[in-house]
Amino acid sequence: MCDFKVRFGQYNFPVTNASDTLVEVMAGPVKIAGASVVAITGNGQQYNDDVTLHFRDTSNTYIFHQPWIVEDVQPSMATISGGTPIHLTGMLFDQFKNHNGTTKDMQYMCRFVDDTGKVIGGEKNMTQVSDIEYICIAPKSTYSGPTVIEVMENGQDWQDIGRNITMYAGPHVTHVSPPYGVTKNPKGTILDISGDNFQCPGGDCSKIRVRFTNYKGDQIFVSGKMSSSGTIQCVEPEYPSPETLTVDVSFNGLDWSNDNVNFSYIDPFVLGVKPRLISPRGDTKLIVEGFGFAHTGDDEKQQIAFAHDYKPCQAGGKPATKVYKVLSEMQVQVESFDQNELSYGGKNIGFEPMTVQIRNPDGEYDPNDIYIYYYKEPAVTKQSAEFAYINEDKMLIFNVDFQWGEANHHDFFRDYANLTCRFSSAKNGSMILYSDAFMETSPMGSMKLKALPDQIRCRTPIWESPEQIKLDVSFNG
Repeated sequence: MCDFKVRFGQYNFPVTNASDTLVEVMAGPVKIAGASVVAITGNGQQYNDDVTLHFRDTSNTYIFHQPWIVEDVQPSMATISGGTPIHLTGMLFDQFKNHNGTTKDMQYMCRFVDDTGKVIGGEKNMTQVSDIEYICIAPKSTYSGPTVIEVMENGQDWQDIGRNITMYAGPHVTHVSPPYGVTKNPKGTILDISGDNFQCPGGDCSKIRVRFTNYKGDQIFVSGKMSSSGTIQCVEPEYPSPETLTVDVSFNGLDWSNDNVNFSYIDPFVLGVKPRLISPRGDTKLIVEGFGFAHTGDDEKQQIAFAHDYKPCQAGGKPATKVYKVLSEMQVQVESFDQNELSYGGKNIGFEPMTVQIRNPDGEYDPNDIYIYYYKEPAVTKQSAEFAYINEDKMLIFNVDFQWGEANHHDFFRDYANLTCRFSSAKNGSMILYSDAFMETSPMGSMKLKALPDQIRCRTPIWESPEQIKLDVSFNG
């Protein structure tokens, strides 16, 4: 082929590269925008026919569009923390039409370019507000200074919109004090927000705002003020439920810090405690379940009190409290006391019911009705078998003196015991298997009226290889 060309409507453009399956051509410039039919010739005269009969054939139609006209950009400044929504208002964003004349849904892209021509933060999808308004989110950056905004639709041709913004080192939040509070804020707690670049534009501090955002994106805005020490202060807003929110500040209501610094709403409410039966040795790890728990980082505030009849117990002449460990916003862990250490009203707790009460940020311990009990260690006196095959699901029966009476109540064991057999390898310390155990009356299957359980049973697990193992029984898991 000696004269290979591509025609766009009435405009001919030379081929820059070609193969058996691909032709590359630099299209444009042209004087008139709009759709044009693309045709190819190998001799400079005869072009392939347009197969379209009624509508534009998308396979050989190319559209030259007019440059977008952006008349306004707001705001004209964005912080290097990123996240500032930049509103572009102008014309010709709606120039692409369907066959029936309606506006096509186009996916516009935007990017920000520094004064050296380097792209900041990559390309971003634009969000349409209307036919004349789109939003582009400013990226996070280490660069500050005049910044060009470019827009693109076809994946190649970026257009400088001619309206620059300035990237500047805006407010940067590093800490919120206190980092937690109660949902209703009955005491009107004031939050103290620390950070960098806390400067009021032109000395006008009347537009300071603080934003609280939850994981769904819902936001609360409150007014802030500059303190004499250079921090921002605001009233902790009320919130309907315990949750952790991010805190951001703005000095103009448009640019926000976006530093993902957290503030937690704590309103601890206990729904359950596991286990409900605790060993008198004081080595039981209690899992307290509910909601409104948060990691405060302050041991003085992160405490659980052991109480009887809604009043704190004593341990060594002091309130019986322990620091708890936060596992999640719905679960904390705390260790129990030795039974001999706990007292109330001048006498040992014995086997009286207790509750664990979590301290709220106001320093009060919230009561609940989830009772826990010390139990007297039952005595396992006899075991039905001394061996089992490694692939055998063998039943084991243990004779047990449950110490029924004042110490151990059958009803409590029936409702709260977590009977478990534990099989531990002597060769491999990490090889530990558990099986559920069941409390019953001997002989197994008997129907003795008013007889209390005197044995437990469990089954051996499948084991890897023959060996001697250690077998333990637990009454609370």
